[in-house]
Amino acid sequence: MIRDTKNDPAPRIQVRIIKLCENGFGIGHHDDKTVFVANTLPGELIEAEVTASRTGIIYACPIRIIESAEQRQEPDCEAFGHLKLCGACDWLMLSYDAQIKTKLDLFRFKYNNLAPASPSPLSIIPSPLTRQYRKRSCMPVAQEDGGITFGMFQRWSHQVVVHRQCLLHPPVFDEIGRVVMDWAQKAKVAAYDETNHSGILRHICCHISELDGSILLILVTRGAKLPFSNLFVKTIREQFPQVCGIIQNINRRPGNVILGDGEKILWGVPYLWEETSGIRLRVHYRSFLQVNGKVATLMYDYISSLIEAEDRVIDAYCGIGSIALSMAGRARKVAGIEEVPAAIEDAITNAKMNDITNARFICGKVEDVLPELIAKREHDTIIFDPPRKGLDANLLPLLDPALIRKMIYVSCKPITLFRDLCIMTELGYEVESIQLFDMFPQTAHLEAVALLRSVRKPE
Repeated sequence: MIRDTKNDPAPRIQVRIIKLCENGFGIGHHDDKTVFVANTLPGELIEAEVTASRTGIIYACPIRIIESAEQRQEPDCEAFGHLKLCGACDWLMLSYDAQIKTKLDLFRFKYNNLAPASPSPLSIIPSPLTRQYRKRSCMPVAQEDGGITFGMFQRWSHQVVVHRQCLLHPPVFDEIGRVVMDWAQKAKVAAYDETNHSGILRHICCHISELDGSILLILVTRGAKLPFSNLFVKTIREQFPQVCGIIQNINRRPGNVILGDGEKILWGVPYLWEETSGIRLRVHYRSFLQVNGKVATLMYDYISSLIEAEDRVIDAYCGIGSIALSMAGRARKVAGIEEVPAAIEDAITNAKMNDITNARFICGKVEDVLPELIAKREHDTIIFDPPRKGLDANLLPLLDPALIRKMIYVSCKPITLFRDLCIMTELGYEVESIQLFDMFPQTAHLEAVALLRSVRKPE
């Protein structure tokens, strides 16, 4: 947790929460400063401990609810408390219907204030699963007085909040985590300590297939040495026969990037098989795939519906080809761009496995490859699915509305989406529609798909 060391002991304040913000915090005011308090709802009067203060802003941890909001419900999670502030969930104290309404209201408010004139009425497609929807989870490991343990990072920090069961991922992930802890304790495998870059075990990552229930287990370690690894593999295989691969990923670098460059396949294979929108997919553990498979399928089907028969599509940031291949049957041709080699290998394999012949994949950075493809004048549609930071500033001016007639922008961070949409409209595009998807129940996050068309006449 962020803590201003100048305030020791930390001061406490009372604050009335007036609204929620897009990061999930409750917002109030104290001494002419805006106060951000996690796990709170509008209307509540909160006693909170100040954790950081800067010009005009206070961050605070809720200590006690003096007056509770009528819509508050009891969180059914041991780690979602006013003092612990687990960073996995934002709104367990809010009903799912209320979460959907809040997300829609926040998005609409921000969009109307920051972006061009609103397109068709906004709506959000809910998640079929509101719990245990995460197919992938990486759980940090820590050393405590009682030994080695795991959990989720505390909000605002890298302190680990221990839990018996996270409600966002399948129970088997935590069951595997406890077996890993038992082995680590016996093998004297210490948890990684980022303050002095010591210890061995950094993260326990689990990926599960919705297709067949198989699981990948990835241990992220600081170095290559892993004591009693053969015994560990034997133990995991005996207790979890659905595990199809056990990988040691080696991350020697300090910092908060989870995966490193090195790896050892301790047993099995480093990939899973999935199926979405009728497309069978091989997914390497290094490759990106949406964590909520059911909502991802709904989103891919929606994106496919925006593609027309003569569209010549570039899928920027294509990953394993999940979007490109799901809509390839509707398009004239597709070119995917991705900089992660393992993901490109998956994409090529997936195209062959599904007998898709009008899709090709290029390994490289979008910033390098896309300008070349646009210059060849062989494509008229682009799908962008960038990381949270949005599109590179040097990339946007290269978009030519006379050549690229349609764009589909997939975003998990509204503020960067709004920023890029504003630039695109200045270039000569108009926002035709935006569809929202609740990819991340119990959190303040969502996924948006924007459709833009050129307002300029083609050359």
